[in-house]
Amino acid sequence: MISTQRAFLALALILWALAGPACAMEYSATMLPDANTTHLYGEDVLSYSHDANTLEKKITLIYFTVPTNSQIDFTLYYGNGSTVSGYIENHQTGLGYTTATVSIDGATKSYNYFDTNQFYDIDVAGYAQQTNDTTIKGILVSSDAYGVFDNDLASFYPVPSLAQNLIYRVDATGTKPFNIEVVDSPPGEAAEGTNYSALATAQGWIDFAFGMGAAILGVVTGLLFWLKFLFIDNLLLIIALYLTISMAYAACTSKNVFVFFKRFFKSQQAFFMFILSLWGVLVTIISEFRAIFRI
Repeated sequence: MISTQRAFLALALILWALAGPACAMEYSATMLPDANTTHLYGEDVLSYSHDANTLEKKITLIYFTVPTNSQIDFTLYYGNGSTVSGYIENHQTGLGYTTATVSIDGATKSYNYFDTNQFYDIDVAGYAQQTNDTTIKGILVSSDAYGVFDNDLASFYPVPSLAQNLIYRVDATGTKPFNIEVVDSPPGEAAEGTNYSALATAQGWIDFAFGMGAAILGVVTGLLFWLKFLFIDNLLLIIALYLTISMAYAACTSKNVFVFFKRFFKSQQAFFMFILSLWGVLVTIISEFRAIFRI
């Protein structure tokens, strides 16, 4: 379950970029390094501590799985010994409803919502920048679904010169056993990642996908045009032309009438199989587009 949390966060970002949520996102998570990451896990623990400096790395992301009706207190160490503390808490407020709270350095935000899973919440601590002023960067503690629909559960702690003041240690304690995942990266990659917006990166992939889709659609449209032109609009002409050419070829390369008929009918069989293969390709293309666009 813990290993899939990054996929949930990426999905939330893509949904925001595509649909446009009802709430305006104040903060945009910065892009994570793509490679050379190390994942460390704590499962069903009441306390957890990890110092990435001992591995010559920096912390890029922390996932907290917070059980219902519990609280996790944490302290993050960054830069050259600076610290910032906060907490994550959730509790049931009625049948099917949960109130979740995130806080860092006194900046606190709560969110009440209809909860389809009243067993735990997943919250994230990582790097972000202000949406309206990308020069202001810092540490963001938020719901993993921050920005989707009306979810504005996020608290921000600004850190000047963030690339030189990365998180290197986390200490956490919970009122109930909790799960935690910590993602470490080489310092250079972690610092570079703070300069890129995850939303901009997701939008770039979306634009690329639409561009590829348009190119593929153009190729398919062209293929369909020629198939129609050759085998629907001018089918009789194509058949007559092929029969003429194949008959002439068989006559010129055959020693007697028996070889002639053998080669002629073999050519017709090959032509028929070619037509069937084109039809199979056309059916496959149509099926793929129906699956992609749900038509």
